[in-house]
Amino acid sequence: MIFAKSRRTIMDGEVVTFAAAFGSEGAMGPFEVSASRNAVMVHRSELRFDAEFATFQKAMLAAQAAMSALSNAGYGAASLFSDEPTEIAQ
Repeated sequence: MIFAKSRRTIMDGEVVTFAAAFGSEGAMGPFEVSASRNAVMVHRSELRFDAEFATFQKAMLAAQAAMSALSNAGYGAASLFSDEPTEIAQ
């Protein structure tokens, strides 16, 4: 499973983080990927199994799509993603 969680920033407007889970300290699991209107960034990746790698690939594709959507929405647009961890369709 992949979850997405959005936060607003001054520089990028909206940043969406993708991870296997979220806890009180933020993203948890074998990877953390975020997308803004400007870039996709891998913050952490510790992939040991094929299933983790396959999930990571899907998260990267979701981050790419999010970056495109955020870029098209423009700075200052209403949030496109929830600020609560939400499971994304794979």
